[in-house]
Amino acid sequence: MSIDETLPLGLIANTAAILGIPLGEKTMPEIVETEGVDQNGNTHLGIIAFPVPVLKELSDVIKEIKKREMDIVEIYIILFHDFETLDAFGPVEILGRIREYHLHFVSYVGGTVISRQGIPVITERLDSVNDGGVVLIPGGMGTRPLVTDTAFLKTLVPIIDMSAYCLTVCTGSVLLAQTGRLDGRKATSNKKAFFWVKTTRPAVLWQGKARWVVDGKFYTSSGISAGIDMTLGFICDRYGRNKAVEIAQSIEYNWQENKNCDPFAVGNN
Repeated sequence: MSIDETLPLGLIANTAAILGIPLGEKTMPEIVETEGVDQNGNTHLGIIAFPVPVLKELSDVIKEIKKREMDIVEIYIILFHDFETLDAFGPVEILGRIREYHLHFVSYVGGTVISRQGIPVITERLDSVNDGGVVLIPGGMGTRPLVTDTAFLKTLVPIIDMSAYCLTVCTGSVLLAQTGRLDGRKATSNKKAFFWVKTTRPAVLWQGKARWVVDGKFYTSSGISAGIDMTLGFICDRYGRNKAVEIAQSIEYNWQENKNCDPFAVGNN
């Protein structure tokens, strides 16, 4: 049995520790006191020797590391000036608790983006997004000028198309709607801005009563705090209810599990 030479022992040990993969007490190699010369003519006073049980254990660890690398999901949070802070960071708190999720903050041109509440966030360029990931679009006052920003929307379209899932919070659904990908689909948004939202894209089947809506790969939530409920719903759909409840309890949050329960529905306020 051989060990993959592309994964040095130190990398195996460090990665295993990060991922929580246990290594046995006898995993460390033995140093055999012998002199040898490598292919470059360098002399070494010792070589590493692995007992057979150790080789098997390390081989199993490498397989697990590679398996988990394959399971990694890239999460892209699309930010813009004047985004609503909780729209983004409520879901980020939830998504960041899934070990396989790697979070990235992106914006149209990259650099520092300032939220409505004055929080600066360093971002990568929007065109750095890879396919197959999960896209999150928050809302906020910053969505208003972007609704008619053709350059931004043109860049956003392929990002949406190549995503595995797309989540929006509050008026972030308006930006998603402008790509045309919600036409004929059900979606919701912030109820305080709902009448404006409907005028931006009448082809969308806007739901006036919904905490959040799921239609295909698209998850859209009502205003601000509803994004947390929706993201927990997303986790529930991907990993099961127990995982969603576990996360909700870990942040001492009272999760509204019923996506149709909307006390802020149009006509209720």
